[in-house]
Amino acid sequence: MTKDEVGIVIKRYRFIIRAIQQNLPQAVFYSGERKQIIEISEEVKSICKFIQIIYENEVDEWVKSMIKCLLQGHKDTYIIRTKDCSKNLFYARKSAFLGKLFNLCIYNNLVTYEEILEEKIA
Repeated sequence: MTKDEVGIVIKRYRFIIRAIQQNLPQAVFYSGERKQIIEISEEVKSICKFIQIIYENEVDEWVKSMIKCLLQGHKDTYIIRTKDCSKNLFYARKSAFLGKLFNLCIYNNLVTYEEILEEKIA
């Protein structure tokens, strides 16, 4: 599980969680006119569980609101406009959220040593 794959789960969370609730083996949705399929593996279910844990344990209401908007599928520009924050602040907090989620994946052995080393720094 790479950081990019974790990012895709966040981006498509609403479709994935619907498929999990309906006990479907995959989340099928359309992006534009292209059919997209995400397999619902145990790793994906774990990431969704970690997202809920982070959301429930977050004390900052602004960050909770940002996470909720991300999970509802809102675009970054929409969140920046409606949540009244600077672009830099939003992306710093979004990056911190993704980092925390990725750290939970590492802690729970969802990320291999090789995947960590393959992550690009710049």
